[in-house]
Amino acid sequence: MEASKYQQAIALFLRLALGVAYLWLVADRLGWLGAPGQPHISWGDYWTPFMVLSKDTMSFLPDALVTPLAVLATIGEGVFSLMLIIGLLTRQAAVGSGVLSQAFAAPMTISRGIDALQDTRFLR
Repeated sequence: MEASKYQQAIALFLRLALGVAYLWLVADRLGWLGAPGQPHISWGDYWTPFMVLSKDTMSFLPDALVTPLAVLATIGEGVFSLMLIIGLLTRQAAVGSGVLSQAFAAPMTISRGIDALQDTRFLR
């Protein structure tokens, strides 16, 4: 059964919204969108604070694993965002991005408790 045009439009919107959001985070984290303090730039070069946040969030893991996992997460965000935006293997990209989001939420909950997911201090 073929999906209706309405369902296809919703799926396209959701794919683009998630893909652009992931791509924006990666670009901002790497400083590609501009320097900190410029208009419409949340973080600027956010890699150093991202690593501090990653080490704090994954404090229960050996330090030797934190940097590779942070790099892998950034690569995953970039790859999944592009797959969702161009429509390549969208089901797999959606599942991958969901697993990636869970892979961030679980360590944050372990390290800081469930209330930390609502605390915006850890987003900057």
